[in-house]
Amino acid sequence: MLRDIILTSPRPFDGRYLSFSLVYYWCGGEDEDGNPYIYDVLDWREPGTAIGVAAGAFAGLCLVFAALYGLYRLRVWAWKRWIRRRPREAGGGREGKENPVFALSDAATFG
Repeated sequence: MLRDIILTSPRPFDGRYLSFSLVYYWCGGEDEDGNPYIYDVLDWREPGTAIGVAAGAFAGLCLVFAALYGLYRLRVWAWKRWIRRRPREAGGGREGKENPVFALSDAATFG
């Protein structure tokens, strides 16, 4: 699961932008100064640099997604550690169950 989140999530962003940049170059697109690229680092006249920047961007996006996933796991761990284990207050552990919304689920669950 972790591999899927980190490696597949950034692909659409990186791939689409890289494809757009390459098609822009192939179709003869030019900026207002007459340069055939969008950014200096994505100059397809020097494909090694452009591919290196694209690979670096993909790696950077993977790191960002990995950090976000790490924050998610930290949040889940903190919830399990401090919220779920908190002792229940008086009421038998059924706080909020007086709400009529729970009537159907209680009947189905408890019999």
